[in-house]
Amino acid sequence: MSIDKNWMFIKDRWQQEWQLGMKVFLDMAFEKVAVANTIRCPCRRCLNMIHKTRNEVALDLVKFGMDQNYKKWTHHGEEWVNESSNDNSEGDISDRNAENRGQRESIHRTGSKSYSQISYENTDPETQEEPNDLQLLALAYCPNGQWIDTEKERVYDEAKKRIAEIEAEECWLLSAEEQDEIYQSIVGSKPNYVRGRGYMAKPPTFAERVRDEVNCEIQTLKKKLEEERAEREAKRVVERAEREAERATERVKRKEKRTADRAESDARLEALREEFMAIFANQSQVNF
Repeated sequence: MSIDKNWMFIKDRWQQEWQLGMKVFLDMAFEKVAVANTIRCPCRRCLNMIHKTRNEVALDLVKFGMDQNYKKWTHHGEEWVNESSNDNSEGDISDRNAENRGQRESIHRTGSKSYSQISYENTDPETQEEPNDLQLLALAYCPNGQWIDTEKERVYDEAKKRIAEIEAEECWLLSAEEQDEIYQSIVGSKPNYVRGRGYMAKPPTFAERVRDEVNCEIQTLKKKLEEERAEREAKRVVERAEREAERATERVKRKEKRTADRAESDARLEALREEFMAIFANQSQVNF
């Protein structure tokens, strides 16, 4: 039975046809390939590189749309060989698949499309964000969900494994930049190699360098502001403690003064009492 995929090309993602198509897709994927209640997210941002829950995948598909280059849903339970070719022998199918893989590999490695062109063609039309390095690797070497380079597949799988481990440990999703750092740590440095962009790829443009410098300066200023804020807070704590100490000293002084005043008053009263008693005694003697 053929699978209707026309819905993924509908621009209005709130149309009933699009919503129904997405539901059928998710039902199939979670029935056939779900692992720990997650599948690869095929949206134009994740490009089948991040495992997410059903609700997360649905939200991403509504927000970013389905990756329209992902026409054979091999990551989500669809068989690679079309049902129309079932009459062919296994040998013919194997030969055809090998031929297709060879053609895809030849197309990429002969440089018919540069990494920059692939990146440009897969720029998100809504956010204008280009694929990160890891996404670009999949776009270049995993067309239609089938890897054409085992080494690139190994690097990709290792990067995805590390990303998944960190996300599980930290309990949040890594940003594209953080994913790139993990990918680059696996690739390492090679001569004439721009990580994620291939050999002899174009170096960063002037605008990109300026942007990086500005971002670096912003981070430096933010760090300085944080340090100044911490310094001001520490100063406020010290000043608050000094004021509390001064108030405590004043309270002690006032208490001591009240005690001294009370003692002096008591002494005066006692003296007056004694003086009165003496006068009373003298007056009594005179009367007798």
